[in-house]
Amino acid sequence: MPPRKRKTKEDQPTLEEVTDQPVKVVKSTKAQLASTAKKGKTAKEAETKPQDSKDDMFHKRRAKRLGIAEPAPNQEHKSELKEEKPSGSDAGIWINRAPTLTLWVSIVAQRQGLSKEAGLTFGKTISGILAHSKGKSIGIYEDRGKTDEEIQEKKEKEDTMGVERVDVFGMKIKALKEQDGEDVRALDSDDQPVDPGKVQSYLKRAFGTRLEDAERVLMALAESYSDPDELAKEAYNLYSEFRPQIQTGQSGWGQKGLLDLQHIKELHKK
Repeated sequence: MPPRKRKTKEDQPTLEEVTDQPVKVVKSTKAQLASTAKKGKTAKEAETKPQDSKDDMFHKRRAKRLGIAEPAPNQEHKSELKEEKPSGSDAGIWINRAPTLTLWVSIVAQRQGLSKEAGLTFGKTISGILAHSKGKSIGIYEDRGKTDEEIQEKKEKEDTMGVERVDVFGMKIKALKEQDGEDVRALDSDDQPVDPGKVQSYLKRAFGTRLEDAERVLMALAESYSDPDELAKEAYNLYSEFRPQIQTGQSGWGQKGLLDLQHIKELHKK
């Protein structure tokens, strides 16, 4: 059998002949191909990678500095610590300052001899007083000064109600005795007794499932001071040491920060 004649390039059927359709030839340079591939990769990353807000970037930087896992972007920040860091009940808690201070004051008040219910009311009142003071210092609030007549009228009203001042957390706080005369309730800014049940619900909402963990660690710190009076004098300084760290000024108002439970343990009085 004679050898089959090999088709030359000219003998090969064209794509137009095979498909019976005209074919448009597009020439691409290497630079164009590389640019197309890069654009495709960038678009894919943009679809899959969420954009970080300013708050997300702030929390990520602080998480990196503290050695904890980065909180998920655009979500409520939680304390997800790395495996080599404390976990479970010893892990930190992402929380606002107000509920942290409320809980701490209530625990200090109990160490000073008040009931848990009374301590909760003082926690809420003192937290509100200090938050208002902070708000004034950074321009959030502005108070209208009271006239001498208004001050005198308020004093007479308090005397009629039987308002007394109770020394809690190193502060003199207005309070009223309960009807049985055996317990007290701190007064709010409207001179109304604070409801301890509402304060407890507020703490549960703020701390969620971590409320017992926070109570345990803060109670241990308070109990490391055998003298309640000494604890009351140092209570605010201790709070300044462990309170959640946030941005300064108005930008940090209402932000959450990390309540480091391990750091609180290091503050125990030796």
